Amino acid sequence: MKNWLLACFLIIGFSSIAQTRFYYENDKYFELGGSIGLMNCRTDLSRKINWNNAQTAGSVFAAFNYQNVWVARAELTFGSVSASDHNSKDDKLIPRGLNFHSSLTEVALIGEFHPLNMNYFTDMYGSPELSPYIAAGIGMFWFNPKGSYDGNTYELSKYHLEGQGFPETGRKPYSLQQYSFPLGIGLKYDVSPRMTLRGEFLYRFTTTDYLDDVSSTYIDPKLFDKYLLPADAAIAKNIYKRIKDIPGRTTSTGERRGLDDKDGYFTVGLKLSVSLSRRYDYW
Repeated sequence: MKNWLLACFLIIGFSSIAQTRFYYENDKYFELGGSIGLMNCRTDLSRKINWNNAQTAGSVFAAFNYQNVWVARAELTFGSVSASDHNSKDDKLIPRGLNFHSSLTEVALIGEFHPLNMNYFTDMYGSPELSPYIAAGIGMFWFNPKGSYDGNTYELSKYHLEGQGFPETGRKPYSLQQYSFPLGIGLKYDVSPRMTLRGEFLYRFTTTDYLDDVSSTYIDPKLFDKYLLPADAAIAKNIYKRIKDIPGRTTSTGERRGLDDKDGYFTVGLKLSVSLSRRYDYW
């Protein structure tokens, strides 16, 4: 899958050399499209990007194009993210035995700026064969980090593993709905007058450090007994520090469990769109 996507990006670049140029008569049109690609994350469990964690992602979008320079698109993206201490590439990471995975759904409004098309309508040769662009926007996403332990899967936010909501910690429970701020680059290629292909990389800065349910410090496990039901407290004690398989590893209350900065996630993929109202001539 990952090699296939790389090959597609190369095809875009080489095929642009032989592209027929088009002259477009109208400077405003709408597009409908979708994408397929990979989603990955950068969190406390994956400070260095590990492509082995990448998961398949896809999206659908509607866009408004003005003068082939400015594009505004509304996009719905589906994917998932995961990471684990066991396959981390960070040599400085203190072993914790932690892991997580989460499905992720994002709704975003994203703008594109195509600088090479600024003089498009005064260019007798029509649009550039390959148009690089900058993309940025704002979105909202939904997630639900889950962890695996002894063959079982648990919804981590339910167990307040860093004392979220406990008065002694002063930490607030985190919401499973957060804001994202996409920023990235892309290449746009006109396959035909009606069809457009984009290769795009988008990184999302977020408003949460709990994408992987890891952020701050270890708490006193007695707090689980104080604030959770007995069955939930027993589970929380087992999964808040999963180090039984790490010989000689111990932790203490107040020791760092996470890095206390915001998490992020990103996508890389191909977008295919169809123009609904673009008028054109061949050159």
